[in-house]
Amino acid sequence: MAQWHIRLWRLNETDSYDYWERTHKHTSPIIYQALVKLQGLWIKIGQYLSTRYDVIPEQYIFQLEKLQDCVPPKSIDINDIVQSEFGMSSDQLFKWFEPTPLATASIAQVHRATLHERLGGRQVVVKIQHKGIERIIAQDLRDLRLIIRTIAFLEPRFNFEPVVGEWTSHVPLELDFINEANNTIRVRDQIKEHNQKYPLDHPLYIECHFADPNITLTTKRLMISTFVEGLKLSQISVNPEIDSDKIIMNIMKAYAFQIYVLGFFNSDPHPGNFLVAKIKNRWMPVLLDFGLCKQLEHQETVNMSRILLSAKHLDFTGLISGLSDLGIKISQDPEESMRLIRFVFRNTTSAEETRIENQRFSLGDQKLDFQNAFPSVLVLFSRVISLLRGLCMALDSRQSYLDIMSPFAQLFLRNSVSQTTKLGLISLTPVNATFLERELIQTVRKLIDDGSVLGIQIAVLKNHKWIVNIAGGSMGPYDPSPVQLDTLFPIFSATKSITSAVLHRLVSRGKAKYDDFVADHWPEFVPLQMNAQHAAIKRKTRIWHILTHSSGLEDAGTNTLSMNPLQITDWEKMRSVMERAVPSQEPGQRSVYHYLSFGWLTGVLCEKISGRPFQVEVRDLLESMGVPKGQAYIGIENGCEQRLATLFWDSSELPERADRIHGVPMPLALSDTTSHQSQSTVLSRKGSKHLRKSIDLASIASSVVKSHHNPMMMNPTLFNDLHVRQAVIPAANGHFSAQALATFFDHFLKVLQVQPPFDFTKEVIDTFIQGHPSLSSGFGYGFRRFKIKDTFRAFGHEGMGGSIGLCVPDQQLSVAITVNKLNLFQQSVTRPILDVIASHLEIDPIDLDLPAEAE
Repeated sequence: MAQWHIRLWRLNETDSYDYWERTHKHTSPIIYQALVKLQGLWIKIGQYLSTRYDVIPEQYIFQLEKLQDCVPPKSIDINDIVQSEFGMSSDQLFKWFEPTPLATASIAQVHRATLHERLGGRQVVVKIQHKGIERIIAQDLRDLRLIIRTIAFLEPRFNFEPVVGEWTSHVPLELDFINEANNTIRVRDQIKEHNQKYPLDHPLYIECHFADPNITLTTKRLMISTFVEGLKLSQISVNPEIDSDKIIMNIMKAYAFQIYVLGFFNSDPHPGNFLVAKIKNRWMPVLLDFGLCKQLEHQETVNMSRILLSAKHLDFTGLISGLSDLGIKISQDPEESMRLIRFVFRNTTSAEETRIENQRFSLGDQKLDFQNAFPSVLVLFSRVISLLRGLCMALDSRQSYLDIMSPFAQLFLRNSVSQTTKLGLISLTPVNATFLERELIQTVRKLIDDGSVLGIQIAVLKNHKWIVNIAGGSMGPYDPSPVQLDTLFPIFSATKSITSAVLHRLVSRGKAKYDDFVADHWPEFVPLQMNAQHAAIKRKTRIWHILTHSSGLEDAGTNTLSMNPLQITDWEKMRSVMERAVPSQEPGQRSVYHYLSFGWLTGVLCEKISGRPFQVEVRDLLESMGVPKGQAYIGIENGCEQRLATLFWDSSELPERADRIHGVPMPLALSDTTSHQSQSTVLSRKGSKHLRKSIDLASIASSVVKSHHNPMMMNPTLFNDLHVRQAVIPAANGHFSAQALATFFDHFLKVLQVQPPFDFTKEVIDTFIQGHPSLSSGFGYGFRRFKIKDTFRAFGHEGMGGSIGLCVPDQQLSVAITVNKLNLFQQSVTRPILDVIASHLEIDPIDLDLPAEAE
């Protein structure tokens, strides 16, 4: 009606605002009085709406907040009630009883009293159920079901019956105060036991208090609990002693524990169900009213934990698996699913900011089928998340759901995963396993037991025949699905082997020579507007300089990526950056590892020489080498998302293993869950409406990590982002199975045995090990050279964190190892596995150390 009046009278913006203000001021008390008159379930609806500062105008909030604990009280006869419940007079139960209630809400009112001396004489609160409320609630639920069925009949797309069914099945439990008392005791005792394991300042410690129920003096309609002197949440902001942010954080931690550890949670955290009290000289929240609780099945808790942690760590595979196991059907777009879940768990903001976020958020083409896409477990969970957000808005407290809740989900998963699940396919040794496979399985089991390995594949070809092809462990830290032989692992810098091979094939075909100047094939490599001195140096760059990491462009792109790491996915942007880059030295002077620039320099050069997109060249190369289809990509294709292993980095290893680093650059975690001293960064993506929020960098590593400003080093699990995985990043974004990577290297051995037709010549492959005569580094032409008994006899490439592919020509041996837990001291996994292989084959160990002259 108000909107109609505004249009009829053609009010301007200022007058419209004033009209709405007057309308809200007039209407809000009417709504409040109507809900009070209706009683029962409608008061509970009003309580929920009173927390929606982001949706409801403040005039209504002011009125509806009274429904939390200031509903007009009911007159009672305490003597009749005590006689009915306990068969005694009130004087026999209480020494003193205050007839005016402390608070009144939808189902009951609370009075202060003192127990009779023979019962201890303690001060207590007495919760008394409203007379006839059971009948009123039952009628309200019938009315609600009728309304929902009518809506579903008229508009089948809005069938909320499953949602309402879950809600109505739990509301009657609030009418049994014995149930509430037992729920309170259960949560109280579990939190107390949990806290005994942690110091006061630990992220998992929960500072809270309870009004202890007296179970022997509780009936279905009356409950007696200890009296706690405290303040309402609405009163604490004016008390300088109280840190409201800390109070809210501990409330959120208490709920995180209930949901993700206990699997049993209070579903009604509106402001009226909390006090703030000074207990032993420390202010803390007091948790009240555990009548409406939800019990989760064990697997539901597992899936809820996986979803939360997958959202935090941008783990698309774990998210898809968790959602599917929970029964949520959304769309075929994993990115949309991730965006939705991260929106649900976004950081709390003010009411106005939250209102804007809600307006801006859109699912795009995402369609939700509420009958199938909203399982019952999420009904009360969603209510809790919404009410907690309301608490934060009420006190203007900025909190991070993901940072606060993730440690509890991690704790649960860590304690609930069995050893068999951790081992995956190698929990039992295959009957047909070779002797070497049996040895390696034992080695891998030990590595999984000590936490060095999460998921792994090992593939070995000897004389072009498989002697090892095994997979073990799990797909991710929050996805216990076993690693399969065709699981795709990010192999980071081992990708350089494939990128180099594309260029070598072009040289083998006579389309270029190693001694060619890069600018002859790629004129834009030296832009016309470049400083003359810099241009003269850069123009000297030859193809072999690029392949041997001696072009002087090792830092090309680092400034760009340090400002926005997701520009790593923008091929054209990074091509332009390579063209504008200025060498740090004369080409060919010395080899300095080109972490990321190697890929774009080589990849763009391949495009310029061949005239075809780099990704097409890669696809043709791998197909010609007989690499298994669907098991090797630089930039994944749609449809393989559920085969992606999830990267994981345990930042707690930094201080534990700092003495083993010796200056070697090592990755930091996406987040340091052991510290709340995190830095939030918002990363934008070109051509996309998505935002990446709350990507935290572990400050603990800054003193022990030498990163060369490489964004992979700062945040390797950025590569869990599906958009990053889909991008063509030729120095770092290979996704391979171990058997595919071993097949790739075995192809070169076939060439050396002269088994035509091949796209490579022996002379080209010789450069892989020989390198350039003017350089003595550990780099061949695009490949790492590895020593065996002080002589370069093997070539390949390792990737950050432990994955590796290599071959030993004089042994006709190809080896590939893929891992998804990024190890700080990466050789701690790779070396023992290679040593077992070498020992079994009676060859000398392969030296993985990079010579000192190659930084």
